[in-house]
Amino acid sequence: MEGNVSNSPMPRTPPRDVLYAVWLQWSTLFIGVLRLTINFPYIPKNLSLPTIITIIAVVLLVLAVLYWWVLGALIRGRNWARMTLLILFALWVPFAYGQFTMAFTRSSMDGAALAFQELLDLASLILLFRRSSRHWFRAPFDVPSVGT
Repeated sequence: MEGNVSNSPMPRTPPRDVLYAVWLQWSTLFIGVLRLTINFPYIPKNLSLPTIITIIAVVLLVLAVLYWWVLGALIRGRNWARMTLLILFALWVPFAYGQFTMAFTRSSMDGAALAFQELLDLASLILLFRRSSRHWFRAPFDVPSVGT
């Protein structure tokens, strides 16, 4: 069959490190929801409660759908998903000091939750780039070299 790029009859199973990384990423989303409840008193008071709840629900729904899409791509071995998580983490790093300062100023629980969340993100990236999981993100077939 010409359109089939996989030569193996059995479906590929993701390495444990990839599965653990995906669970760590889902955990960071859950911690983000917990942080939202911790920070609820700091939401501006000029918005009505139904407006606040609607905004929070829409943002959480969009984030959950994006997580589902990217993490599903990780499980299927898509390298772009791994690189996306790495780039998003790298873009966050310059703002980390301000985020940690703000979180610990509000409450030590929020700061600790943020620190734990980011440690899980870092652990997830380490798992995704370990040698044991690196092969999962390679193409499932050999690409012939030029001139062969």
